[in-house]
Amino acid sequence: MAPGPPRSLNVFKNCFVCLASGLKETAVVLARATSNRGSRLGRLRLGLRRRGRGGAAASLLACLALAAPAGALAQAEAAPDSTTPIAFAERSLHILHLPLLDFGPARPDAIEPGSVRWTAEAAYGNTFSTTWHARRVHDNEERRGTELSREEVDYLHEAFAQDEILFLDGELLRTALTGRFGLSRTTFVSVDVPFIVRGGFSLDGSVRDFHKTLGTGQNGRDEFPSGRLTVLLQSPGGPVTFVEKPLESGFGDVTATFSWRTRARGNGLAYGGDLAVKAPSGSAEDFNGSGGWDGGLLLFLAWKKAKWTLEADASLIVPGAWKVPVPLDPQPFARILLSVIRDLGRRSRVGLSSTFAQSPFRKRDYSTLSDPGYELALGFEYDVGPGLSARLMLLENLPNFGDRADVGLVLGLRYR
Repeated sequence: MAPGPPRSLNVFKNCFVCLASGLKETAVVLARATSNRGSRLGRLRLGLRRRGRGGAAASLLACLALAAPAGALAQAEAAPDSTTPIAFAERSLHILHLPLLDFGPARPDAIEPGSVRWTAEAAYGNTFSTTWHARRVHDNEERRGTELSREEVDYLHEAFAQDEILFLDGELLRTALTGRFGLSRTTFVSVDVPFIVRGGFSLDGSVRDFHKTLGTGQNGRDEFPSGRLTVLLQSPGGPVTFVEKPLESGFGDVTATFSWRTRARGNGLAYGGDLAVKAPSGSAEDFNGSGGWDGGLLLFLAWKKAKWTLEADASLIVPGAWKVPVPLDPQPFARILLSVIRDLGRRSRVGLSSTFAQSPFRKRDYSTLSDPGYELALGFEYDVGPGLSARLMLLENLPNFGDRADVGLVLGLRYR
């Protein structure tokens, strides 16, 4: 009997299916939001409905077309390629960071006045972080594979009232459509519209296989069920917070950004900044938004010579109101990103980045949730055709530091 495919191949196969499905679902949701049947947008909407389950990539391209006039798309496709690669990194996909504003990597190059750029992206994040407490009360045959119960939580609070207790478990798929419009030769504005997919999928099994491939332990991940979000928090001597429920998919908080860039192209130095504001458009009850307005500033420096590109980003986020049903008090937090990219040829490149970020929840002691997080990302990008690039990234949190998403996988398409 022929041996089956390696476990690592099955992991990536499952991840690709999940990411593509998320992009397709976002396309369908955006298409249904268009109600004008008589217009070009209405015809695209009907076309998406007829397509049904055929082709996530086709649905994604229709979604991009839906959001822009035909002239703007033609202009975007004809625009020259960016000469400074974008770092392989991602905003935090941690289940409690997702409602807040956060920056991904800077787009180093300016765009021409009046031109439009589009990016569609699906990013999967899996968070599992725990102190020893939840596993201790859950480690028996009757409870194994079941949700953490209120009875267990009450026991932990009574028996270990002076301990830091933490249990976070959840997964999500953040899909986003981002449009950029050039204002001048050095400035442009952008709008990011995210849609958070929850439920109906799970990659917990693939994450467990990935950890086995790396030779790392599960830390109790296989003792709890998939497809739910669980939050258990207790600071020493403080009250206990427990949320355990399935969540709904929905739109996240929309972000608008004003950007300034230098005009340097080719080899040499590029630098600039982004000023962003996040509006409370997502549901705080379902952890898809924070319920408040956040603001942030990002500054970056990029240097390109021949096949190599080095970049450093620094950002600061100032959170607003927090209405998520977990009583936390987010504080301003900073992030530093370092990136190196090497061109493999005219159409492909590979890169590595490291992200070090303060925790927005450091006001009280919640174990690793309150500590700075450190994340590594490895990515590959290929220019599919004129003006279109596809990229794939793998993210991994270093558990000896604070919390980021345990594992992340990102698939993106970019019109330039």
